[in-house]
Amino acid sequence: MSPKKIFYLTVVFWLLIFSGFIAYKEYTLRTGTEVTLKTVPVDPRDLFRGDYVVLNYEISTLDLDEIPAEDHFEYNDPVYLGLELKDGYGVPKKIYRAPPKDELYIRGKVKGILYEEEPIPEEEIMPEEIEISEEEPVPEEEIPIEELVPEEEISANKLIVEYGIESYFVPEGRGHEIESSRWDGKEVDVEVVVDRFGNAVIRNLLIDGEIVEF
Repeated sequence: MSPKKIFYLTVVFWLLIFSGFIAYKEYTLRTGTEVTLKTVPVDPRDLFRGDYVVLNYEISTLDLDEIPAEDHFEYNDPVYLGLELKDGYGVPKKIYRAPPKDELYIRGKVKGILYEEEPIPEEEIMPEEIEISEEEPVPEEEIPIEELVPEEEISANKLIVEYGIESYFVPEGRGHEIESSRWDGKEVDVEVVVDRFGNAVIRNLLIDGEIVEF
């Protein structure tokens, strides 16, 4: 195959990829459900790609002590977060391992796990069958390994999740403006559209409830 044909095939390939990406976003915007999410933007500028805001949503950190979850999750596991609407905002309802039926949900992936040490009840620390007298203490090395119980257990209590809507490009010079609005005490929210497969696309940025015009 000639270099010219390879070049044309490469161009066609990338055009198909780009067209598919646009079609996917358009499908989500046309058929999905609009949800407003609370955010905290950070890092507003990338010199190689122009201005953008990196958005950290309230639903980016899921507290397993407050939100019901199916089973446990590991790094890079898919997450399907059921949402309910409260005061116009999408808030967590339940964390699923598979897409729930007949329910609004957003699809993400576990990108971090925060652990919490939980003390074990005192009666569980020393098994009853192990008797240690004050006069003749039993050396620790003589206690069977399987009977040694740690004083604390570590369990996951928060998931850090990404949903594919963490970056949003804005015109040159506007990134700092949006970022500073947050630190000035203004509410920075995002309108996203979620389709029936849990895919989310950003529609608008909001500052104090007003759409940011670009």
